[in-house]
Amino acid sequence: MSDKKVALFGWHPDVVNYDKWPGMSAEKLRAALEGDRDNLVSLGYDVVLHYIRDGETAFETATKAL
Repeated sequence: MSDKKVALFGWHPDVVNYDKWPGMSAEKLRAALEGDRDNLVSLGYDVVLHYIRDGETAFETATKAL
């Protein structure tokens, strides 16, 4: 396990309104976030990906994660 730790946060792909981003989908967002995580891991970081489901619980989710 690396001593370089990253908490990566992103919107949960199942709760995003994709009408605002034509061409984007839950599958593409998930792949992008997981790709970012995998890239950081390949650089030697210990990474945990955390999904945010809504604005009301974002702070609590981040606080618990950290």
